[in-house]
Amino acid sequence: MIDFSAHDDELLLEDSARRFADEQLRPCERAHEATGCFPPELRARYEGLGLCDVLAQTSLAIAAIAWERLAAGDPAAPLALGPPRGVVVVVEQLATPFEVPWLPCARPTSLSIVAPQGVTRASDLIVEPLAAASCGLRAAGAARVTVRQPGKVIGDAADAARWLVDLRVFAAACMLGAARDAASYARLYARERTAFGRPIAHHQGLAFELVDAATELDAAGLLLGLAAASEEPAAVAHAHALVTETAQRVAERSLQALGGHGYLHDHPIEKRMRDIRALASLYGGAIASERDAVDHVLEAA
Repeated sequence: MIDFSAHDDELLLEDSARRFADEQLRPCERAHEATGCFPPELRARYEGLGLCDVLAQTSLAIAAIAWERLAAGDPAAPLALGPPRGVVVVVEQLATPFEVPWLPCARPTSLSIVAPQGVTRASDLIVEPLAAASCGLRAAGAARVTVRQPGKVIGDAADAARWLVDLRVFAAACMLGAARDAASYARLYARERTAFGRPIAHHQGLAFELVDAATELDAAGLLLGLAAASEEPAAVAHAHALVTETAQRVAERSLQALGGHGYLHDHPIEKRMRDIRALASLYGGAIASERDAVDHVLEAA
């Protein structure tokens, strides 16, 4: 009989990611956002746990679970501390020069460029750190980058497709972790906040919204898990598009469950919503994923 259960080392990786998120990231996420970086000692602890290059240690499906657990503590952390493939931008063409108006990295020394025809690594960059705070992922830093020369070719079209699979699974897993954390916080708040003599979670209007959010997150998570296990570009495109839509909708519903309090820094949901929206714009965003998914469906028809 085939055993589909996780191995002990995989369970250890998932547990390490969860504990690191709960103990090291969540309590200090506002401070990290304010400074726009993660302190060196936290980076050292992250590397010491073996989470720095998680994709090289295990399968993509297990890596997605670890990224999801980390993003629940701070969605900027997986991107700043150990993103797959390093600092990457996805473009339609390799023509240079071109500008990246916002990159969630304060001072990149090189940039990998993924295009349909291949992958290049550019080091001839003009980097301008952004003084104004970005919408989300502030703890990862932010810069405007101009790529003057495409640099060295490091992969062909097949490599570009593989990179895109890894990047989309990574972004989707981070969005899913952030959305799950927002929904969990909203449920806890709704059980404790009272109105008309009972917790607001007992009122049907909000209760149905919370249940729908949980159901949609589970469905999106299952699709992402299947896609990550298959590593098929079309399946990953479908999953990334669905997770992006679901995570943004759940974050908005979770914020609405808190009413006006949801916009305050006293609660983490406004940050989750900002970070999810920033993650949704990375690696071509959901529009590129939807286009690839549609192309696959039409070709199969």
